[in-house]
This record gives sequence, C-alpha cells and structure tokens, in this order.
Amino acid sequence: MRRPATTDTTTWDERYRGEGYRYGCEPNDWLVAHTGILPTAGQALDLACGEGRDAVFLATRGLTVEAIDGSAVALAKGRQLAAARAATVTWRHLNLEGGWLPERHTYALITCHNFLHRPLLAALPDALTPGGILIYATYLTGQERYGHPANPAHLLRPGELRQACTGLEILAYQEGTTRCCGQPAMRAAVVARKTPAEEPK
Repeated sequence: MRRPATTDTTTWDERYRGEGYRYGCEPNDWLVAHTGILPTAGQALDLACGEGRDAVFLATRGLTVEAIDGSAVALAKGRQLAAARAATVTWRHLNLEGGWLPERHTYALITCHNFLHRPLLAALPDALTPGGILIYATYLTGQERYGHPANPAHLLRPGELRQACTGLEILAYQEGTTRCCGQPAMRAAVVARKTPAEEPK
C-alpha cells in the first residue's frame, strides 16, 4: 500500500472531541438494515470509521476488521468502545485523501458512511474478494440546502454512486431526500456484491 501524505486533522479532531460519542455507539442504520447479507468471516474494511461504531459491530460478528480514519481523537474513542465490547479491531490513522488505496481482491466487506473521495470510491469494487459486499452511504448534491457538507467535492452527483458500482450486483439502492441524524438530508446509499465471475482468471 502507498503511504498517504500527512494532513492537518485539527477540524476532524475537534468534531470528535468532548464527552461521549458524537453519533452514539450503535452501528449506522444502513448497515444494520442489511445485517442478514453480511459475511461473518473474512477481512472487513471500515473507511472513515469515526469513533468506530460500525467497526466494533462488525468485529463482534466474527470479521477481521481494519478501521481507518483521519482523526486520532475519533480513533481513541473507537479503541475504548472496542475494549468495552471485547472486540478486536485494527485501527489506522491515515489521511484518506492523501493517495492511499486499498489492496486489490482483499476484503469480504467494505463499508463507508458519510465520506467521499472519488479516487478512493473508484478503487473499492476492485478491493473486494469474489462475493464481497460493498455498503456505502453519503451525501448527495442538494445537501447544501440543509447544511453540512456543502462542498461539491464531498457530494455525490445524481447517479454517481450507482455508476461507481458498475460490474457489481446492486442489492439495494436509495437516492434522494431522506433523514439523517434526525434532520432532512440528501443522500445516496448502496449495497452491492462482487460475483466470482467478475474476478480475473
């Protein structure tokens, strides 16, 4: 793997600083809604894991979990949550916009919530093993009407997430107005699977 460039993580650290867990300790709803199709063995990758609620959940289900985030403060809270729930997670402090890409054909599950870096998104299908599952959900163009994030670089265009999953089997897809953290939001979300036929012979 290529080592990413360093970056100023002050903003992210401040977001997660303070008592308690900013988004709670339970996993994201989109992940929970598809628990029935999640693998229970193999390697899992949680990108932009924040305080680790998804990573810990997956580890308690028997997966070997690698969780990556740019905030050391968030990762410290993830370690605390993992210890409290007797879960083993490999935590990595990396700048996900610094050039790092996951290894090809490695993960039985990749999950990412509320983060967009287009070069990384494009690399995710190839990082799945045959039969591997991608669960991805983040904000969509139009979210700027409701608040953060408003930068187009961090907002999916209509249809972009589906296009990024070309070659994968789409198992579930949502796009448009919804609610997130109790507020109106524009979001896109996908669950997609890589079939063995997609793997090079």
